[in-house]
Amino acid sequence: MKKNILAIVILAATLVNVTLSAMILFTFVPYVKKANNLITQIATAIDLDIKGGPGKNPAAVNLADLETINVLESVNINLKTGEDGKTKYAQVTAFISLNKKHEDYANLKPVLEAQIETVKSTIITELSKYTASELNESSAKENINKIVLEKLQTLFDSTFIYSVDIRPLIAG
Repeated sequence: MKKNILAIVILAATLVNVTLSAMILFTFVPYVKKANNLITQIATAIDLDIKGGPGKNPAAVNLADLETINVLESVNINLKTGEDGKTKYAQVTAFISLNKKHEDYANLKPVLEAQIETVKSTIITELSKYTASELNESSAKENINKIVLEKLQTLFDSTFIYSVDIRPLIAG
């Protein structure tokens, strides 16, 4: 008789344990998923990325090791027609920074100077994909800089181009 009561107590304890485990599972898993999605969105918003590659600067470069080249100076670029149907343009100034300590700098800087029109064209083509309202968003400017940097690094097959700074001023 004692063995049967002990078996029933163990069975009851097991059932209670399984029930509580199921409750915990169904209670906490949705919150963990929501927290994981929130962390992913925050990381995406501040653009945290572990991997390197085009558009990613592998390491911080000392300011003294950078050479800045003025690529565009007050050039008018037609923007994509917005919802209002009016054609707008942006007055654009663009700079690129080169890492003078990069192994490809000595070889590719003359190539870059010879291909400056291609660099200008890349910048103009990318900017003309946006409307004036899209360019007014702060994230769009950062996104354009990042996209142009990736394209230029791919074009020259090197990361000696350290950064791109495009400054559009929207006009009527």
